[in-house]
Amino acid sequence: MLGMAGPICDIAPATDVGRSSGGVKLPQAGACKMAFDTDRIDEAVLALLYLGLHDDSRAWKGFDWDAMNRLHEKGMIENPVSKAKSVVFTADGLRRSRELFEAMFTK
Repeated sequence: MLGMAGPICDIAPATDVGRSSGGVKLPQAGACKMAFDTDRIDEAVLALLYLGLHDDSRAWKGFDWDAMNRLHEKGMIENPVSKAKSVVFTADGLRRSRELFEAMFTK
């Protein structure tokens, strides 16, 4: 093995940061040796939310809270801060989620 000095980033389980969703919380800026492209992260999260689609426009939430908040700010999902275990897509969010899912994950 080539001189592995440990993980590039320490990613804490969501339960370690006061979250109970089972997701993960991305490291804070400066805690990593690499820069994150949050727009690409948001697109991947939006695409994966489509995988958990149910009841026409709801998806299970279990992703990074910062990404979920950014998707809300971009108008893709309704406010993710609630006791519900799922989040509601906006019409644009549902359309974009499907487009991204098909582009990223279909053969």
